[in-house]
Amino acid sequence: MRVPEIMKRKMCFSFEVFPPKADKPLEPLLETLERLYLFNPDFISCTYGAGGTNAGRNVEICRAIKQSKKTIIPASATAGRKSGRKCRIILPLA
Repeated sequence: MRVPEIMKRKMCFSFEVFPPKADKPLEPLLETLERLYLFNPDFISCTYGAGGTNAGRNVEICRAIKQSKKTIIPASATAGRKSGRKCRIILPLA
């Protein structure tokens, strides 16, 4: 189900996570996600980072949430400062 469909039916309960910097491990956030899933959120979003500075980590986290099949993740991406080529590469990954 898509987020707009959920919002038409009820008040949503969700979380938003911020990706760690490139030099930090993902495991602590992945462990946190496992605890957040216990609350049965309607969705979990992942911040793209200011100006797209953490774009790569965002894709990794979105993929992990999607593969968990425990909730949905709304697609989001910041196109500012990105070439059309870069957008075409990033968007299918989310």
